Amino acid sequence: MKKFQIIRVLVFALSFAFLTIPAQQAQAVTTLGNTWVSNSGSTNFTFSEITLNKSNFLALSESITVVGKLKSDTGGSPVALAGASVTVIYQQVDPTNANTNIGTPTSVTAITGTDGIFTETITAPSAGKYYITLSVSASSSARTVKITSVSNLPFYIYSYDGGPGVSLYAPSSLEFGTAANLDIHLSLYGGAPLANETVTVSVWNTGHPTEIGSADFVSDSLGDIAVTIPAPNYDTVTVLVTTHSSNVEAGDFSLIPIELTTTIGVPTPDNFSTKAVTLPTALAISSAIPTSWEVGSVRRSAYTQLINRYDSNTAYVPVKFAIDPAISTAIQNEFILQTNIASKFWGSTLLPDPHVELTTISPASRLVFCQSEKHLGHLVSSIETCLTAENILASYVSPTNGQTQAAGATGSNNSSLFTVSTDASAVNSQVSFISGHELRNQVDRNIFLPSTPNIFGDGPLYFGVALGNFTVPGLLDGQLSASHSGFSTSETIDIDTELVAAQGTGSAYITWLTKQYFIGSAAVELLIAQFGISKYLDWMLSRLSTNTGNAVADMKSTFATTFGTNWATWAPIANSYLNDLNKGTVKALSLYTGVAPALSTVNTLANFTVNGTDALTPGTSINVSNGTTSVTVIATPSFSAATRVITGTTGLITGSNTVSVVVSAEDGVSTRTYTVGVVVAPAPSAPAPSAPAPSDPTPTPTPTPTPTPTPTPTPTPTPTPTPTPTPTVV
Repeated sequence: MKKFQIIRVLVFALSFAFLTIPAQQAQAVTTLGNTWVSNSGSTNFTFSEITLNKSNFLALSESITVVGKLKSDTGGSPVALAGASVTVIYQQVDPTNANTNIGTPTSVTAITGTDGIFTETITAPSAGKYYITLSVSASSSARTVKITSVSNLPFYIYSYDGGPGVSLYAPSSLEFGTAANLDIHLSLYGGAPLANETVTVSVWNTGHPTEIGSADFVSDSLGDIAVTIPAPNYDTVTVLVTTHSSNVEAGDFSLIPIELTTTIGVPTPDNFSTKAVTLPTALAISSAIPTSWEVGSVRRSAYTQLINRYDSNTAYVPVKFAIDPAISTAIQNEFILQTNIASKFWGSTLLPDPHVELTTISPASRLVFCQSEKHLGHLVSSIETCLTAENILASYVSPTNGQTQAAGATGSNNSSLFTVSTDASAVNSQVSFISGHELRNQVDRNIFLPSTPNIFGDGPLYFGVALGNFTVPGLLDGQLSASHSGFSTSETIDIDTELVAAQGTGSAYITWLTKQYFIGSAAVELLIAQFGISKYLDWMLSRLSTNTGNAVADMKSTFATTFGTNWATWAPIANSYLNDLNKGTVKALSLYTGVAPALSTVNTLANFTVNGTDALTPGTSINVSNGTTSVTVIATPSFSAATRVITGTTGLITGSNTVSVVVSAEDGVSTRTYTVGVVVAPAPSAPAPSAPAPSDPTPTPTPTPTPTPTPTPTPTPTPTPTPTPTPTVV
């Protein structure tokens, strides 16, 4: 058996016209040219819409149907000619002698219908080459014409004595990245092997017919051909085997060309998986709030709102990751942590199916991305084409500079692309805030939030730096500050001007985007501090309901409806905060809005133990020994600004006692009471009188006590210092 290999280098712009395939390839339906018949009489005729119901290659005794429309023209517009006789004539020619006629033609007659259409079926004549003529006869006018191709070239049909038998054996499916082995067998009628016969094998990505490769192969003495389509196969592929016609121009009509097609499924692997991660508690986050964020400040008020929502969102969807393993473990873990913090913050309603592709600039990373996007159904091209396209974030992380460079982009409602430079190894501020920003963009796309004006679309980098600050203290102050505003301290920022600021290109675009990030983030921080996170989310959702075609007007309209104040009233307040933040002279929230900030309503305990026993579970009861008059209680509120009052820890009596902890939220209104039962054991009963001691007792040796093993102490882990984030211009 001859073995061949198709080199998998596909030419993506290649069209079928350039394939190496038989010149006389079989077709399902053959469309022919229109023919106008001039007559010396008063009537002209037109044959149009002429087709054959199959190709012009006919097997012995095979039938073929000719269909057309006849119209007459007596000097005006042509009209359908009904009831006319149309004679279909086929005449054999000699291909070896300039296509001269051979013998007598054969004819059949059809009658046109009321619409002028005629249909006639003829049986393939003996082997040979034929042309077809149409003849019309109506009243005193009659004329005969040859059928032509759509290009008005001579058209022939070919009748064959027979054709090869072709069998094709191919796998119905392949594991991604494995080779496909094709076995082709050719035979004559009767089963004898067809040796030294050429076939064309074409392979293309199913659904993308321009991504194709083809080659000719010759059968061995047994009629066999073995073809290997080498790995990697990136998509489901279609295989077409086409045999070649015998040399009809030499008068050989022994073999009709035939086609055989099969599809090989190549399922795209699922690169996504959830990753183990330990999320920070609300207590740990709030405990790390810096003292410089005074109670009543814009920053502390907004940040507290974020912590409250994060703490209350118990239903969230862990993020699924497709990761290039070449990326450093530290960077992987930071993205996993920050992305899941963001998912918990937004919750399963707004973020029901989050995915992230974490890549660098390499062919292996590109394959991870292309496979993952196809698995999610986002890829409009084939994987093969996707691999040739550049990572859209390449310019933001290249060229390398010895430091970690990172960028993110979100194109669909449930997937974001994170890309780091090829020399990235250490976590920096970009790695820590990209996740929260891009998952906010996933939320935007999931709820179809209008993308303009940009400061309330892509602009709120606030969620990236604020949620990143949960575990990287200092990130929010470092990023949402004058050093990353894009404005000089002498400039006056006007939020209305920036709503419609021009984007520009190149460095001008980066300058514009930096300003948009600062203004959008600071404005959102002020909104959340003033109105609360729930109102802000209400506004995000309400913006979907108004679309007049004027994005700025629509934004202002929904703003007034949701927040109960006009944009024109709030914009000067925003400008005051924006300019103060850019100058480093921020004031208390009430000095901007005249309204005290919303206080936390969190009234839960993060930790509650009695004598070291966990008591958070309702109905817990703890037993203590007789004589115990007090217990030690540790009760830590989930939110640092909440307070708690503990009662019932002293003066315990024998029997049942109750210890209570009342937690009061920061607002002083919301409270919750935790109780635990403490049962003091009763005194032991008086012992029964001892029996008289026998005289001269035999002493029993006192057993040597078995020492109780001293438990090995659990080593206290050495805390890993939190790296100081490197400020990076977005």
